[in-house]
Amino acid sequence: MTEFEGVLGYQVRTMLNGIALDVKTRRRAMLDTAHQRARELLAQTRRQALQRVHQAVSEEREQRAKTLDKTRAALASRQRRRQQAVDVERLERGRALLGEALRIRWDNPETRADWVRAVIDDAKGILQPGNWHVQYPEGIDEAWITGLITDQIPSGRCRTSRAACGSCVAPPVWK
Repeated sequence: MTEFEGVLGYQVRTMLNGIALDVKTRRRAMLDTAHQRARELLAQTRRQALQRVHQAVSEEREQRAKTLDKTRAALASRQRRRQQAVDVERLERGRALLGEALRIRWDNPETRADWVRAVIDDAKGILQPGNWHVQYPEGIDEAWITGLITDQIPSGRCRTSRAACGSCVAPPVWK
């Protein structure tokens, strides 16, 4: 306190200094709180942004995986269709060749006999013992076919005829 300053002036100045100090302290506290809040908001924003980036990357990976799966499935389907077309073409060629090969085998007496024996063996494994009726096409010697059957079925319980009902042992019909 100086001479010129009175008690009142001193009190006013002290009060102003106190107010200034209080303002400064409050301002500092409010700034510290604001900075802390800003850091928290920034950290939260960064976390949220990082989560959104992770989510977007995850969704993009899933989408690409689905697209890749669809592409692989389409490729596999195309490959299967291509292979099926090749298989169909091979089967058609084979069917044509098979018909001719069967006709050649049937025309050869030895292979025809083997064929008839194989059919009779198969029939013996499937049909019940009893009276069988074996039908065969015209052009086959009855004594020959009867001899084959008698060799295979010694009981003699089988009749032969030249009728072609389709349900008895008979050579194939070619188209």
